[in-house]
Amino acid sequence: MQQELVDLVSQESSISKVGAKRIVDTIMAHFTDTLKSGESVTIQHFGTLRVTYKAPTTGRNPSNGEPIDVPEKVAVRFKAAAKLKDDVQIALPVVKKAMEEAAKEETSPVDAPPVEA
Repeated sequence: MQQELVDLVSQESSISKVGAKRIVDTIMAHFTDTLKSGESVTIQHFGTLRVTYKAPTTGRNPSNGEPIDVPEKVAVRFKAAAKLKDDVQIALPVVKKAMEEAAKEETSPVDAPPVEA
């Protein structure tokens, strides 16, 4: 996806792919540095990336049920902006068709479940 973004920036702005890659890499590095400092990254009309803390906990090994320690960690969460949600919702028929086609490719015709209309 990053290469597609570089290609798009290069094409739309009439700059070289090297220059476009430098721009995309700079933006990604800025996002990463901002998140690493504990701050959120908000892109207007697109969404917000934020870091959340997950405390250590005890889980279960699914194969034998024994308890295992799950260490603390941080996770990056994304919350889509209302405009992005609305824009994607408008594309529902296209998205639904693409997902159905992808599902057909993942299963053989014999194993494929019927697609609801």
